[in-house]
Amino acid sequence: MAGYSSIEDLDEKYNNDLIGTEVLLLVGENESNKVSLTSLSAKITELGGADYNEFRNRIISDISNIVHANALHFEGVPYAVNINKGDWVKLRPDVENDVVYVEKALANEDIIGVCTLNTLTGTPAAIMTHGILKGIDTTTFAEGDLLYFQDGVLTNSPDFKTKNQLVATVLDSALDGRILIDLNNNHASTMMYDNSDGNIASNTIQTALDELGARQIKKTTRITITGDEITLPELALGGLVNNIASIFETTGAPNVITEYSCTLSPDKSRVLFDVGDNLNGFECEVPYIAVV
Repeated sequence: MAGYSSIEDLDEKYNNDLIGTEVLLLVGENESNKVSLTSLSAKITELGGADYNEFRNRIISDISNIVHANALHFEGVPYAVNINKGDWVKLRPDVENDVVYVEKALANEDIIGVCTLNTLTGTPAAIMTHGILKGIDTTTFAEGDLLYFQDGVLTNSPDFKTKNQLVATVLDSALDGRILIDLNNNHASTMMYDNSDGNIASNTIQTALDELGARQIKKTTRITITGDEITLPELALGGLVNNIASIFETTGAPNVITEYSCTLSPDKSRVLFDVGDNLNGFECEVPYIAVV
């Protein structure tokens, strides 16, 4: 019998080459079985070069190996209704042994992953939580766009007054495009909140913190009230301090008469006083929050 120093020296045999072959299978010290590969032919799947990539002299954990495990998945089972590739899914709370049931998510529901293949009800599906999903129509987006799940669809311009979830980044804009799934990337720079009160211009947590860090409290010099209002020397982007102004009786008067309530104009450029307070001609000082 010829000796071989490497498995590479052995001839590669395919399914058709082995039909009719019989081999001896040793199963114990005094026991052996004869195996006919003819009986196994229906169980053998023969792949051609177009169906697989040869895995030789490679390190399995090397980043160049693109395999199914190149993304994070869990096995989810569609509940009652089929789910398709690209469907964002929510958890179905029904529990049966170790089965995780999922359903297509609707508006304002929490996303736990995206389906990677069309899957029938009751059939295990690969639900991706991190990784690259290919074959998605991204033509309405641009490369680098952040995608939010809101009102049951993906959008790159969410309404931050409505519940949304940051789920992916667009890798290319194409009919057969790719998106990078990352369901745990809701960091401060992308978390949004409702700033409709207007006291902060920013609408994400991180930029709001940066804006607040750049603010300081200022106070006007004495300004004469005319037409029940004054014009601020600069915009009060952070609003007035307690909406209170100090009122002086005449030019150069040393003492404050009292404090009066006031409001900020919608454009943040003027301070408004109540007509009934009759403060025209008086001087005032107003503390406000400005951005450096």
